[in-house]
Amino acid sequence: MIGVALLIGAGGPVTITADGPIAFDDSRENPARRGPASSPPDAISGYSPPNPSSLPLPPPTDGQTELQQALPAETGLTPVEGATPSARPPTTSGDSAPRSNATAAPSSQRPSGATTGASVPPSGQGAPTPTAGSPSTAAVATAPATTSPPRPSATTPAPTASPVSTAPPTTGAPAPTAAPTQTVDVLAMGDIGICGSQDPARVASLLASQPGQIIALGDVAYPDGRLSEIQECFGKPFAGVMDRIIPVSGNHEYGTGNANGWKQFFGENQTYYSQTIGAWKLIVLDTECEYVGGCGAKDPQQKWLAQQLATAPSCTVVAMHRPYRVSSGYDLETRSRVIHEMALAANVDIILSAHEHIYEHLDFGVTQQFVVGTGGAGIRSPGTLLPASRATATEHGALALNLSSDGFSWRFLNTGTTVLDSGSASCG
Repeated sequence: MIGVALLIGAGGPVTITADGPIAFDDSRENPARRGPASSPPDAISGYSPPNPSSLPLPPPTDGQTELQQALPAETGLTPVEGATPSARPPTTSGDSAPRSNATAAPSSQRPSGATTGASVPPSGQGAPTPTAGSPSTAAVATAPATTSPPRPSATTPAPTASPVSTAPPTTGAPAPTAAPTQTVDVLAMGDIGICGSQDPARVASLLASQPGQIIALGDVAYPDGRLSEIQECFGKPFAGVMDRIIPVSGNHEYGTGNANGWKQFFGENQTYYSQTIGAWKLIVLDTECEYVGGCGAKDPQQKWLAQQLATAPSCTVVAMHRPYRVSSGYDLETRSRVIHEMALAANVDIILSAHEHIYEHLDFGVTQQFVVGTGGAGIRSPGTLLPASRATATEHGALALNLSSDGFSWRFLNTGTTVLDSGSASCG
């Protein structure tokens, strides 16, 4: 299966109280590879995951913190101590507003490893006009449309010319016009390469028709992520868009060891890193954290993430393979629990993930999570929808994001370019 991305609003340094390594039971995915776990899958010290059937939780009591009151009950998360919530205008669901038809220039640049401030030039300016397709029966539980309050327009006082003794005073130069908002396009999908199937090629054709860099959210090739599998099952159908790919590692990348096939194919030495896309910061994480030093709050990846979140701009997206919450049997994934809580506490704007072979949009208040495991692997059906779920779809396709300097819009497109879910929100 393939992994996803996250957007984050700056929230200052983040401290997580849960420490220590985690033991996992991954036998439901590949018992021959992982074997029995040494301890229960949710063995995080002092943490007991909520039962989704009990959601939503009761209203906050007087003893709860401001963050506990601000986070939706359905997150099932214990807020990070010291973190404070930030408010933003409500999310707007429905057809996206028209945008310009400028096409983003493809870029093949990617970071060579984990960085704490390295940036990659934006993929381009402008965005396509969204095509409002007929709603599909595959999209369900779409939230009713709401309207965000209008933003005040930026104005600059007109400078006044200094009077000259030999000429009458001037009335001043005209007020300068505000610079246009910078926008970039980004596509995302994961769980991709199935040899012998035509579905990955159909998704690749969809991506080729849309502008922007492409976040491949993990599990780029099955079953074990070998270099030969990635070359054949992912490299060939996606050859036409390969220079636009931003890779995320997934659990199948570790089928034969330390994600060596993935590293060789993409030329990456690290499976977690950050880069700049337009006005946004993208943070890529590895949810198979036991392979990169551990899954506790004080282990290497999580310490690095805390530094990234502390210096993140107002618009941030985080991408990782496993979601923490999803309306399926993969709900409450222990591996991503700590980094998911860190992202929510920092009020990141977007979390992108895959792993479950469906599309689902979940609203966690400030943070919008998109599960996009629709890149070509066999589609599954969602289970009982979580209270945070806003839309689901069971078709192959990709998420199209348009990122501006103060917000974003999204459309989920199937391989026929029909829009099955759409909306917009401001950065936190």
